Amino acid sequence: MLTLRGSPASRRGAALGKLEIISDGAVLIQDGFVKEVGPSRRVEALADARLALEIDASGCVVMPGFVDSAAYLVTGPMRGSDWECVGQPDGAWSSTINQTSRRTLEARGVALLEEFVRHGTTFVEARSGFGFDEAGELKILRTHAALKRRTSMVASAFMGALRPPGEASVDEYVEWMCGRMLPMLKRRRLAEFAGIACGPQTLPLEHARRYLSVASGLGFTPIMHADRTQTGAFVEEAVRIGAAAVDGLENTDENVIEMLGGSDTIATLIPGPVFFTGRGDYPRARGLIDRGAAIALATGYHPHLNPSASMQMVIVLACRNMGLTVAEAITAATMNGACAMRQASWRGSLEPGKIADVVILRTPDYREIGWNYGVNLVDTTVLQGTVIYKRARINWSGHCDR
Repeated sequence: MLTLRGSPASRRGAALGKLEIISDGAVLIQDGFVKEVGPSRRVEALADARLALEIDASGCVVMPGFVDSAAYLVTGPMRGSDWECVGQPDGAWSSTINQTSRRTLEARGVALLEEFVRHGTTFVEARSGFGFDEAGELKILRTHAALKRRTSMVASAFMGALRPPGEASVDEYVEWMCGRMLPMLKRRRLAEFAGIACGPQTLPLEHARRYLSVASGLGFTPIMHADRTQTGAFVEEAVRIGAAAVDGLENTDENVIEMLGGSDTIATLIPGPVFFTGRGDYPRARGLIDRGAAIALATGYHPHLNPSASMQMVIVLACRNMGLTVAEAITAATMNGACAMRQASWRGSLEPGKIADVVILRTPDYREIGWNYGVNLVDTTVLQGTVIYKRARINWSGHCDR
């Protein structure tokens, strides 16, 4: 049992690799929360455990559910020409949000969340940003709200300026976001996070500064996607404003690493798009860790740039291409992911008082997660104390009788 118990603060340095393992452990769940965690003999002897429904995880790894702090759950179906842009970072794909009904978007979102659950993810930061106008962005965020009414595993982030503002000037676009969109989203409670994409193709630094300041003043948790060509100034602004997390760190120089090492801002590393598109460099995870930065791992799910809902795949990429140990990658994909979403008091570890989001893996050794490329090890996913996914068994009876 990997408990990852300890302080709810982000794990850094040597602490990133400490999983707080109980070799023969048990977890007692009551009313959707963890009641007790410890050696099996002690937990099974508790009075509350005597009438409990038992899930036998013998020979398996039990751990907290994965926390994915960056995913685009609602993007709309792709058109015929869009398939030619799949895997192209600068592809001119189109938004079909405004041409797609809310019911269809919600059904697609539910189906995608089921894929996340099958791969062991129990909490996701769902991002907007590809609606490209007010109607499209509102439709995405309202679909997020519909998904949140169905499940506890979604938080919503409004991402401004993921594309150039089109015919509007940059000043007009920023005024629209700061003067209209952010206040409206706050009143309607359609997002908890407000993020910004910064760079030559999106927003310059001075406009990003104003956006983040307004978002923070309204009570949103600020996050930032930094342009890979001009990371330094944007990361400095994210740190200054107290952003919860910053991603887009494919090109990080020593100055950026130093800034993140001395800050509370989480460096969210997203290796999936680098692998899928074949462009860009993997983030310098080892340098960030050695300088004391807190890192999280995320899928960055998007149908064009990384159509994978598997945090296990992200862990494999982090271990093979970014120099992480399996233990470090697991912490970055659970506890530090929760920290990046300001959820560490409730998620990311198995401890009394926390929400009972638990995953059972079909392996006796957690290190297998880091090497099983393209293999889903998840046997069971427990969300808020309820088993919502159980891997089906293959029935061979009668098949080989002839």
